[in-house]
Amino acid sequence: MDSLVSALSKLFTQAYEQGVADGRNQQAVDHKMIGRKDFYSEFGIKVDTFDKHYRDKEGFPKPEEDGKWYAPAVENGY
Repeated sequence: MDSLVSALSKLFTQAYEQGVADGRNQQAVDHKMIGRKDFYSEFGIKVDTFDKHYRDKEGFPKPEEDGKWYAPAVENGY
């Protein structure tokens, strides 16, 4: 009986870990471009906070020529 419990425990742990890994691989943000005023609705970051702490920070995605950011790059890059 102990071996059955042990085997089921191992199986459930593997299934859980696979589910977590699959969830991390799913993109939560749509493929779209967003302006700085959209950062609040997309990520909960106010415009002033975005300008002060994120916009020019090294490593933060840069806007495209139209002045908009690719939303998944922002989510994945920061």
